[in-house]
Amino acid sequence: MEPEQPSATDHLPPAPPLLASCTSALAALGTLGIFDTVFALLRQATPIDAYSALQLFIDKRPRVLAGDDGDLKMDEAQKALTWEAYSAGPYLFDPIHQHFVAGAPSGLYRLEEIAPAGFIGSEFHEHFIANHGHADELDLLVATAQGWAFLLMLVRGPGRPRFTHDEIQALQALLPFVEELLRKHSLVSATALEPERVNDLVQRKIDLTTQCFGASVLTAREHVVLRYLLLGYSSQLIGERLGIAEGTVKIHRRNIHQKLDITSQAELLALFVQCIPLADPDTGADPLVVFQSRPAATRLAFTPTVPGAQGAT
Repeated sequence: MEPEQPSATDHLPPAPPLLASCTSALAALGTLGIFDTVFALLRQATPIDAYSALQLFIDKRPRVLAGDDGDLKMDEAQKALTWEAYSAGPYLFDPIHQHFVAGAPSGLYRLEEIAPAGFIGSEFHEHFIANHGHADELDLLVATAQGWAFLLMLVRGPGRPRFTHDEIQALQALLPFVEELLRKHSLVSATALEPERVNDLVQRKIDLTTQCFGASVLTAREHVVLRYLLLGYSSQLIGERLGIAEGTVKIHRRNIHQKLDITSQAELLALFVQCIPLADPDTGADPLVVFQSRPAATRLAFTPTVPGAQGAT
């Protein structure tokens, strides 16, 4: 028997892990497996314990695409409940969602870099971010030509160190490849990634509450200030945005609190969220009117609920 002749590839050096990860990611184009391969690629740059991949829309609720909890061993039932509550309205207060809606470019973001003043320690932050106990999180945003974006949330678990400057720089070096890869994926998988064209009653309730909440009792200017308050803006930032004095904003804020019968930002968010299931898209009325007609309305805590539970289809 003649000895086996070496092939041409036998003379090549072994592929480094980074190149192998890039090849795997390219091979996964058009499949949901692409997110796991991107995760594996990013882990070549720095240790990452877990990730979640979402699809963000400007005028629709976000959608979960994939994820890997790694060794964090998150409770699946609790995770599902938290996501259901988050996607039923409170996602509107998430700084990365607001950043995307405002037209932010693709890139790697840290919460404290994009959140409005006072967000850290807010009720939303405590319920949907701090509660998970993550040591750190980076948000990788990739905007697409179709007007929506991919969001990869990269997580370090409890007890782990925060991402260092050098580690973030290493991830930044991979961003051009990852961004182009995911944009190509958005084109290859265009049909599967299209927003669901269903009669989403929950979304319609969210939209109406966002537009009309408080309009029945507030002046036009107070309603504009209210929208900024819901987004977590401080009085100073609201004044800068509207071109009015900070003191004027504080007067509007005091009037809003009085008319809505609240005393804090936590109560404002609680009131907004609890109004969502009461919204009637067919009438277009302010859901606050219905809420205020109810006896013993509770407004003392920001309680994540599932606003679409009543009559959602």
